[in-house]
Amino acid sequence: MIDASINVPKIVSAMRKKRWGMRETCANCGVNNKTLKNILAGVQPKRIDALFRILDGLEISTEEALTNGGTSQKARLYVLPDRRRDPEVA
Repeated sequence: MIDASINVPKIVSAMRKKRWGMRETCANCGVNNKTLKNILAGVQPKRIDALFRILDGLEISTEEALTNGGTSQKARLYVLPDRRRDPEVA
């Protein structure tokens, strides 16, 4: 889980800057329509890689795309290894 909120206005602004609608953003970022709609509604995606694909396609940094509950502090994103899948991680 991400301890931050998605900065939806930043994502929408980047889509407008590139002149991409929903269809173009999905095609260019490799996500489906439902995932993009959820992200634009502020819902964290079930798979974090979908958010990263959108950020990469729209050329948005992680720091710009996440907010920390409306505070002035920058949000932090920590990706921890999945211990169930990686037997070498103790």
